[in-house]
Amino acid sequence: MTKVMKNLEKISLALGLLALLVSWIFKDAWIGHARPLGFTSLYICPLLGLLGILASIRNKNLVFGLLNLALVGSFFLIMSLGYMILG
Repeated sequence: MTKVMKNLEKISLALGLLALLVSWIFKDAWIGHARPLGFTSLYICPLLGLLGILASIRNKNLVFGLLNLALVGSFFLIMSLGYMILG
């Protein structure tokens, strides 16, 4: 259990990126009205990112804290990239 708590910022970042990748691959709406990428970037990634930020503050790991902060803002990053690429 302590090994998981020690690496919680890495685990939450990996789970968030994996969730984004899976939701990008399966773009069809299989969960109802919400698209999987929107659902993941609005709800799942910010929760995992906040958990990772708290763990990285506790473990004093700045790099994973910043990466988890990017995971919190993943919705805005995805929307900005989509607007820049697609116009």
